[in-house]
Formats: sequence, C-alpha cells, structure tokens
Amino acid sequence: MWLAGARRSRRMDARWTRRIASTTRSSAPATATLLKIKDLPSVAVDGHDQREELIDPSFTKYFTRPKDYLIVPTPLPADRSSPSNSMYFADSSTLDQVAIVDACLFNGYNLNRAKGLFDNMRTSDAADSVLDVRIFNNVLEGYVRYAIKVPRESDIWLDEAWDLFESMERGQEKATPTAATYAVMLLAYVHFSAEGCPTPMPMIKSRSPEELIQMIKSRKLDFTKIVQSHVLLDATDRVPVVALLSRAAELGQSQEIFEPTPQDDLPDIQPVLVYKPLAGDEAVPTSHSLQRMTAGRRALSRFQHETELFTMLNMAPELKRTNLRHYMWEWHTELTARLATEIDALEKLERFSKPSPSRPLIAPFLRLLKTDKLSILTIMEVMRLHTIVESGIKITRGLMSVGQAVELEHAAQLCKQRGLLQSSVASPSQHRSQSAQTRLLQLRLDREHAKQQAKQEESWRPEWSHVTRVQVGAFLVDLLMDLAKVTRTITNPETGETALQFTHAYEFNRGQKLGIMKFNPVLEEVLEAGPVRDLVHPRHLPMLVRPNPWIDHDNGGYMFSRASVMRIKDSQEQLTYLRQASQAGNLEMVYSGLDVLGATPWQINRGVLEVVIQVWNSGEGMGGIPPAKIAELAPQPPPAEDLTARPDYIKALAEYNMHKAGNHADRCGVNYKLEIAKAFLNETFYFPHNIDFRGRAYPIPPHLNHMGDDLSRSLLLFAESRPLGASGLRWLMIHLSNMFGYDKASFDDRVKFTEEHLEEVMDSADNPLTVRSGLVEDGRGPMAAVGDDGTCNGLQHYAALGGDVVGAQQVNLDVTERPADVYSFVANMVDEQIAKDVEKGNVYAKMVHGKITRKIVKQTVMTTVYGVTYIGAREQILRQLRDRRDQFDSQHLYLMSAYLARTTLSCIGDLFQGASHIQNWLTESARLISRSIPPGRVEDAIADLGPKKGRKSKATKAQSRFVGSRIRAEQMTAVVWTTLLGLPIVQPYRKVKRSQIITGVQSVYISDPHARSEVDSRKQAAAFPPNFIHSLDATHMMLTALECRAHNLTFASVHDSYWTHASTIDHMSVIIRDTFIALHESNVLLRLAEEFRVRYDGHVLPTVATGVQASSGNFIVLSKKQITALPGNEHQVAVKLTGVTRDGTINEEEAAAAEENMDEDDEDGEDAAEEDGLAPMSSKLKSHRMTTPEYRMSKMVDLWALMSEVPTKGDFDVKRIRNSQYFFS
Repeated sequence: MWLAGARRSRRMDARWTRRIASTTRSSAPATATLLKIKDLPSVAVDGHDQREELIDPSFTKYFTRPKDYLIVPTPLPADRSSPSNSMYFADSSTLDQVAIVDACLFNGYNLNRAKGLFDNMRTSDAADSVLDVRIFNNVLEGYVRYAIKVPRESDIWLDEAWDLFESMERGQEKATPTAATYAVMLLAYVHFSAEGCPTPMPMIKSRSPEELIQMIKSRKLDFTKIVQSHVLLDATDRVPVVALLSRAAELGQSQEIFEPTPQDDLPDIQPVLVYKPLAGDEAVPTSHSLQRMTAGRRALSRFQHETELFTMLNMAPELKRTNLRHYMWEWHTELTARLATEIDALEKLERFSKPSPSRPLIAPFLRLLKTDKLSILTIMEVMRLHTIVESGIKITRGLMSVGQAVELEHAAQLCKQRGLLQSSVASPSQHRSQSAQTRLLQLRLDREHAKQQAKQEESWRPEWSHVTRVQVGAFLVDLLMDLAKVTRTITNPETGETALQFTHAYEFNRGQKLGIMKFNPVLEEVLEAGPVRDLVHPRHLPMLVRPNPWIDHDNGGYMFSRASVMRIKDSQEQLTYLRQASQAGNLEMVYSGLDVLGATPWQINRGVLEVVIQVWNSGEGMGGIPPAKIAELAPQPPPAEDLTARPDYIKALAEYNMHKAGNHADRCGVNYKLEIAKAFLNETFYFPHNIDFRGRAYPIPPHLNHMGDDLSRSLLLFAESRPLGASGLRWLMIHLSNMFGYDKASFDDRVKFTEEHLEEVMDSADNPLTVRSGLVEDGRGPMAAVGDDGTCNGLQHYAALGGDVVGAQQVNLDVTERPADVYSFVANMVDEQIAKDVEKGNVYAKMVHGKITRKIVKQTVMTTVYGVTYIGAREQILRQLRDRRDQFDSQHLYLMSAYLARTTLSCIGDLFQGASHIQNWLTESARLISRSIPPGRVEDAIADLGPKKGRKSKATKAQSRFVGSRIRAEQMTAVVWTTLLGLPIVQPYRKVKRSQIITGVQSVYISDPHARSEVDSRKQAAAFPPNFIHSLDATHMMLTALECRAHNLTFASVHDSYWTHASTIDHMSVIIRDTFIALHESNVLLRLAEEFRVRYDGHVLPTVATGVQASSGNFIVLSKKQITALPGNEHQVAVKLTGVTRDGTINEEEAAAAEENMDEDDEDGEDAAEEDGLAPMSSKLKSHRMTTPEYRMSKMVDLWALMSEVPTKGDFDVKRIRNSQYFFS
C-alpha cells in the first residue's frame, strides 16, 4: 500500500523505460578530498564509470599512525577525594550550587544567596570542573543589572562587581576576562560614571575608558564582539557604550576601533508577517513559525480560543465534557492562580529552612518562568507521557520529565532573550556545483564560523541535578493532581459530578514497589479521541532550516533547544571524556559526519499520507497501522466456586490488558507521526543527529524520522530529486524485490522478479487499499530512497577482523555468484546435527527433526555477535516455537528450545571460529580491566588485607567475612577505547546506588549520575564485544557519509543500511566497500591492544590462590602454582567455600562474580548463576558457606601478566570485498 505516492497514471512499460533511460546524465569527472583535519590525506577519483578505489591508499596511513590517546584519571571511590579528581568529576551538590547561583541571579531574585554560594565555589577545589568564565560573567552581569534596577543598593553591588573584575584582571581567579566581561564593565561605566550618573561611584572612576580599551587590546579581543555581546543586546545599553569607546579612542589618539560597513546607513528590514489565526496570537514571521513558537503558546491559544467559543455559543455541557482542550484550559487557569500563592508560601518556608542533598531549594528555579508557563508545561508534559503509556506513568519518570521541561524552557527563553540564534549556513544545494574538496572544506568553515559565534555569545546553562528536577516536578505535579478535575455522569446526566483527574498508587513489578500515576477513565476516553498535535514540543520536531553545525559536545543541531552530541545516561565519566575530547579537537570527523547526516533534506510523501489518513480514520488495522479497538474480547471471569480456573483467567486477563495497552501505545505513536507529517506537508525539513556512547548516529526528533518503522519511512521522501536513468531503474527494481521478500536471489533474478510482477506493483500504487496480489500483505513497501544493507553486519566485521575465510564466505565478504544466506546455512548445520542426535536416540532431537527453518535460528545467529547467552538464545527460539504450536508438541516447548539453543550456538561457533576467538578475547580483556586497580590506589586497596587481630565486636565480626572489601571499593576502572575517528568510548556500567527522595507526591528512588561507584565487572565484560562491534559499524557509516558528501551523493542511514538515490547506488556501493577496506586494513585489534597497554599501564589485578570450590569476592582466582610463579608481594585474604564452579581453571573468576551477587541477594544470585550456565549450589555447600572464612595467599599482579595476546588473524584478504557484489546489497 505504500506505493500510493507513485503517479497512478504512469505504467512501467517499455516506453516508460526508454523515457527514463533518455534522461540519464553522464557523471562528470570529479576530484575529492576527505575533510582535511590534521594530517588526513586526500582522496582522489577520476570517474565513476571505472571500478577503482575511491579511497587513496594513503588514507590507511591515517588509521595506522601513532595516536595520542585521551586519558582521564580513573574516578576515585566515593570516600576519597583529590584536586585532580574534582577537576574532572563534580558531585551533585556542587552542580546544585551552580544551578542555584544561576537561578538566584535571574532577574535579581536573591543576590545575597548567589554571592554566598559563588564565593564558596571560588575557594573550593570541588568546583574546579564546573567553574568557567561564563559563570563569572553571569555573576558580574547579575551584580550590575541589579545595581541598575535597585539604585539604593547600587554602591554595594557595584563594589562587588568591580572587586571581582579586578581580581579576574590580575589573574587571581579561575577565569580570565573575555569580551562579555568587558561588555559588563562598560555597561556599569556608562550607567554610573560622572557623565551618566548624578551620584558617580568612586570604584567606577578608578579605571578610565582609555584604560579599559588598553586592557581589551592587550588581550587581543575584538571590539565588535564586545558591542555585539548579549550583554549589550538592548540598544539603550549598546549605543552609550559605542559612544564611550569612540570618544576614548579619539582622546587616546588610538586608531579606529570599529570598521564602518556599507549597511550602516540603512534601516532594519521588517520581516513578512502573516495574519494571526487565533485570538490572542501575535503575528509571526512566515515559514518558520512552527519552529519558533513554543508548543505551550500554540496550545494555549487553541485552548483559550475553543473555551471562549463554547461560552459564546452556550454549547451543551456534554460537548464541553468531550473536549480535551476545554479541560486543559480550565486546569491551566486554576493552576496558574494556585502557583502564584503556593510559590510565595514556599519562598517564605525556604527562607528559614536549611537545604539538604535530598531537599534542595527549589523556589529560585520556580521563579525562572512565569506561572502561566509553568502551568502549561506541567499539563502538557503529563498528558504527553500518558499518551505513551496507557497503564500509568511511572512517578519517577513523570516528575523528572516535568522538572526537565522547566529547565529546557528556561534555557530556550534565555537563548531568545540574548539573541543566540545562529545565522543559518548555506543549504546543501548551494554547494552542488562545487568541487568535492570545496564541499568538505565548507563543512569545516561552517563549523568554524559557528564556533566564533558561540564564543561571542558565551551562552551558559547550568545543569540541574536529578534531585532538583524531581523536586521541581513534584511541586508542580502535586498541585496539578490536587486541582485537576473532570466531569463524569453517574446519577445526574445533566450536571454530572466532578472527580479527580489524576490518582497515584503503588504497583509491584518483579517484586519491586513502583509508583504509578493514573488518569481518570473518563479523561482517558477524551484523550484517546482528541488530537495530540498540541502535546508535541518543538524539540521533538524536525527542523525547517538546516541544523546548526556541531561545534562542541553540547552545541549543535537545534537553534534554541540545547542538545548533547552524545546520548548519555547517568555517566559522568562519559561526559568528562566527551568534553575533554571536544576541547582537544579530537571530534572534528564525528562532528562533520553528523553535519552531513543532518544536512539531508526531506519532504512528506503526500500520496502515502492521504492513504494512511484514510486507513487511520476508518479505525481499521492495516499495514502496521493499529486498529482503533482490538478485535480480541476481554476474558470472562470464571464462576466463583471454580477455583482451579481462576489462575488461567488471571493470566489471560493480564495478556489481554498487555495487548490492549500495547495497541494504545502504537495508536499514540502513529497519531504523532500523522500529525507531524500533516504539519510539515509541502515543507522541506531536516533531522539533526547525535550519537549514542558507541558512536551510532540517530535523529534527535523521536516521533517521525527515517529510522522509524515502515510507516515512518514510507511517509518520507528525499527533498532533492535526481534523474532515475537506466542504472537507477535497475536498482529500483532490485529494491522492490527486496521489499517484497525476494532478496536472496541474484540481482538479475530480482530484476526479473519485479518485471514479472509489474502489474501487481502498479496495481498496488493505483489501488493501495484493494491490492489484488499478496505482495504487500505485510504492509512493507519501498520509499523513495534506495538502500544497500549489510549481510549480518556484525559478523561481517568479525570475519574481517579475524581473517576468517569460511565466515567471510557466509556473510558475503568474498566473491560469490549468488548471495550467501548465513541464516539458512546455520539452519542446515543445525538440521544435520539433529539428524546425528536422532541416531543416538535423543528424544528432543526426534521431536524437532525435519522442522527447523531459517526463521527459527535467524535471531540467534544475528545476536550472537552481540553476546547472546544460552539463556537468551533459548528464549529467542522458544518464541519461534510458540508461533508454530501446530508443528511442535506444546508440552515440551521449553525443553526443545533448550536443546535447539545449545545446538545452534555450537554450530555458530564451529562456523565462525575466528569470531568466537575474538569475542572471547574481548570479553576476557574487559573482565580483567574492570577488575584492575590504578597504580595510585594500590596501597589503599591492600590496607585491610589479612586477618584482623584482637577482640572483635559484632560489627567487626560481620565485616571479617569480607576481609579485603577495600578491593571492591577500589575497582573503579571502566573499559575505555578510542574509535578511529577519535571518539572516546566509555562503558557506563557501574553498580547503581539509589537514594530515596521524599516529595509531595510520593517517595521516589533515583540514582545520582554524579555519585562515584565501582564498576560492574560482569556487565563490563559481557557488553564489550557488542559495543566494540557497534563502534566499528558506526565508524564505517561515518566514513561513508563523509565520502558521499565529498562525491555529491545524498546520503542517509539506519546503522548498517545505507540509502541514496537509485541512480547513485553504484557510486555509493564503491564508497561503502572502500571505506570498509580502509577501516579493516588499519589492524583494528592490534591498535586496540596497543591502546589498552598505554591506557592501563601500571594497573594491577588482585589475585588469590584457592581451590575449585571457593569464591573470594572481586579477586581473580588462580591455582597456587600459577600465583606462585607470578611476581608480586604476598598477602592473606579471606575466601568462602561455594559450589558455583565451572572446571577449576582461571574461569573460576566468574564463580566469584556469581558469589558476589549471592552475598547481596541469594535468590537473584542463583538466577544469575543459571543465566551464566553455572551449576547451582548444593545444600551442603550452602550451609558450609556460613562457616568461618579461610585465609589464602593473595598477590597484586600486573594486569599484563594475565592479559592474552590478540588472536592470530586468518588468511582472508579484506581487499576481496571490493569485488563482492553482494557485500552490501
């Protein structure tokens, strides 16, 4: 059905083919260079028609040259501190202080409190990582603005401002003056000098304007940037400063400080205005109004307009009760008034209360926005969250989201007030006629220009802590819950009765108590029927102009809303590495790649949108569009006396509710997509991108983008068109064949398949809702972009890393006549093994013999590269068997899936031996690194090793079972590596410590992302192989994006699926292969091992000598012979007997990890042991575990004494990929 966007009158006959072929344009010769960053070599190509390398061989030298790795000190344990640690890792209390200073300075809210906190930070080492010149300038401006606003206190705050400025000027502070600093002081001078003030301040006269000019010149600052600073945005401030500087320059016989421009004599040009559509709405500049207006103001106008209309027309109460906007307007008016009184009361309360880490001061944050904005933000955020989750909003998530919405709105408001709108760079179409070298150079120039603007603007937004966000959100949500009501009709159908809109309660999920906020059922019905476009915030929408270039880790993409270049979740170490890498200039290629992805223009496919809206409005489910109501009926409760049937009823009811909730969530998701698509119809728009911590790129707008489902993709078109041509027609036919599931044949056979079904293809375009053929019954269909997909791309990278000849053939790295299908090959291997087991009499082999299909093993093969365990594989196969209950005995599905999981994993290991060896090496390396201790922390780590002497208290006796517990506290080392593009990747897996926060709604538990905690070595080890492979495919994609930009190709991607116009697929295919070859010819694993040696130099591992049935916490378990042969000082450590064991080798470390979990929670520990394939503990050993621990020999051993060598590479030559036509296809 998604072919509805095609021209329905067109027929793909011979005449059409000739017409298309006649429009083919020859590709002109081009010369291209990769973005010249540091010593990146040039890339040349003479033409597209010849099969040759687009990447010059010298490009590989860039990857193989020695690297200066960015190394940040390992975080210290929570009970230790140092100046260097504070420089990189700020704690939450310090961040709270910075945020409170900012809030108290805003509009002169409370300068005394701001000054007290700021002065404390100036003298504290803990604030070194957050104090920069922008905070100093903000404080200076706050002092001066308040002195102007309150003249009776001007002498006090001007003295404070001048003292701080002089201290900065003398180099006594942690920041040096910038253009904004001098702009503030010049503002003070013109307001309080002898010429401008009846009572001039002596402190102001201590420096003459001539002296200020000399200071500015000595620092080589641009006077124009000073005048253009946000401090002097108001003309009443800027004009006197310009006059003052000009007079001072004349008196000092200085040269002209401002260069005149031809435009100086011309007045400003007013923008085109459009008629205001709703009462109370002001005229706004055309075309960009959707992006510039906040969602709250647009929604508010609609709510007010409809409510006034209801009142004017005296419409029936029933109609009012069915309108969502009417309810929201009533809540808004009442909440706005309530907030004014409640915030006043809160200010009085906080004036005499002492803040604590769990109860920070929040009144300053609530004063950052007007009460009407606070009200509408709260209502919209709560309603938006409910459209995503029907069963209820998690309290913690809801409070955090509302608090963060206030934070982001304040930041956007500051951007608008300070004029921080970066001028849009030229659109990509303006560079089409340029050379490839110029196009890539333009990326760099755009970013440099944006950097200069950012330096001039000096925008600053402190980050709020999780506790502050939760407390602010709790204050607002608590008031909303108290006053928001709906009308429900029960006994009196005319007037009804009022009921609270929101209720909160606790639910239990997997044994944990979870706070939930639920909606009134009456409002749920109204919400389901009402439009959701008013609930979409602009930061969730595409952009109508080209995204700003990425110039820093938190500066790029959107024009007003600040976004991070990396999606970081509760990992301060990731943020620290990212910030340091950006400052060092190591992320230039990453920024360039994101700029290329964000610069791809898109449009809405109107034909598809019309068909989808028709299906949506009908309420039927079709092609991925969920129905308005599920066809399944709710299960009926059994008779009260039938107790045996009740468990089945409860299970069936839970499945029904889950299905219903899932359908509701899907409906809301589609509703968002359609509303956005309709709003952006006939517009050209863009998707700003950022990356996850592994380097994978994602569009920032979440609802509608090309990485969404088939519906999302079908709604999108490349905005820039290109002639199809003969090559494009062939690839379009191949693409059609792929979309319809015929994708394992040769290219010629796929073209033939499409030609044989042209009538059905055209019929699906002309009659998308009454398709005669079964080709599109699953709702899949092509979009305008044509793509090349990797064949199990993770295994492709593994095969290239290991030089695996057999594996390379199965994932199309090698030359073949037809595309290899690794999933079918593994299925055949499994079937052969099953036949052998049948001969041996295996009962489960007999049950599944002859029934294994490609689909049963596909997910397991696909996720093997990402570290799927036996338990995970078993669950994957079990789901497939359940979908085929008619073929398998339903009573033995679990045991059959367990048998098939073992068999499948064994076959995969036999087929991809090189991948298995590499995966094991990566896992073992990560396990050892995450257990290691930095050289500076060894003495603290061994301080409590050995038996304790003397009489012990009960508490000491309890601790004696964990002698060596300091080892655990000192294991803070995360696995960190650097991609070939310079991106440092930090695995964020640490042991989560949650704190209870008491709010007015509920008590919630949140984790502090700035709290330092030891690493989770098991997660570090298990996640490293898939994360490393993801970083490789992300690097490959970025390189391909840059090369496509260099060669004038439109480019978009979904991880390992690369898209361009059909006519340029051949050209992009060459680029894909050459960038992959350049990547893997750089000795990726050897480079990784070299980086580990540099990064973890001097790290040691705590080892212990013990038997096969013992556990020793976080120590590496070795045999006594092994540990004796290793160098190091001997210690004594307590061990406890356990039955968790594998084979008595060094892998007993895993048993130690399982035992560690059991110490915290026996039940969870045994589950973890089962997931790891470990044997459960016997009852005899469980009882023995409680006995007095025994002491064994321990040593601190150099990390590299236990690290294995990189696996030997096989014989496959990665250059053969260049001739493999099915590598990406």
